[in-house]
Amino acid sequence: MKFFYSRIWHSRIRHSRIWRSFAAGAERGMTLLEVLLVSAVFSVIFAAVLNFYSVGLRSWSKGFAALDLQQNARIALYGISQELRYAAGIEGFENEDLLPLWRGEGHSGQGSSRLIYTSVEGQQCEINFDKTKRIITIKKANGPRNEFACQITQLSIFRYLPEMAGSDDFPEKKGVSPMILIILGTQENCRGENRGNPYILQSKVRLFNMF
Repeated sequence: MKFFYSRIWHSRIRHSRIWRSFAAGAERGMTLLEVLLVSAVFSVIFAAVLNFYSVGLRSWSKGFAALDLQQNARIALYGISQELRYAAGIEGFENEDLLPLWRGEGHSGQGSSRLIYTSVEGQQCEINFDKTKRIITIKKANGPRNEFACQITQLSIFRYLPEMAGSDDFPEKKGVSPMILIILGTQENCRGENRGNPYILQSKVRLFNMF
């Protein structure tokens, strides 16, 4: 029994010494080596979190920019289509040099990037694509050239003939309303090394007020 109480007494003394040592260490504070080690660990964790956040932010910014370009192209195509749909006339409509005829999907020629037309109000208007500035402008009557769309890489306008329309095999198709084919393209960073994917839109516009 005496041996048992003796072991308990020595155990208490040992735990008391350990606690006093820990308390003394806590009062003493951290050593320089411990501070440097903790700082290094937190630096690694912070750098990993920051890198993850930066990658996510770049991806979000790139996706938002691409969406903005696509929306800009859609608005431009819709606006041009509306302008031409109700035009009273188009200069050089049957002139191959001014307005080439679209000859199918394998067509390799360039369409017109400049078109002069008469609006439904009787005003002479002009649509023009500036390849250097990558903008589309519209001028109405004697007014200034107003920027209509930016970040555009392509604007090709063709005279469009619906398939088999006006052919001898389908005489009932003769006399259909004339049409215009508009091809509009945009691309992010089109001049840099990290080029984005091109975005191409097409619209076939029936000219209701002509012929």
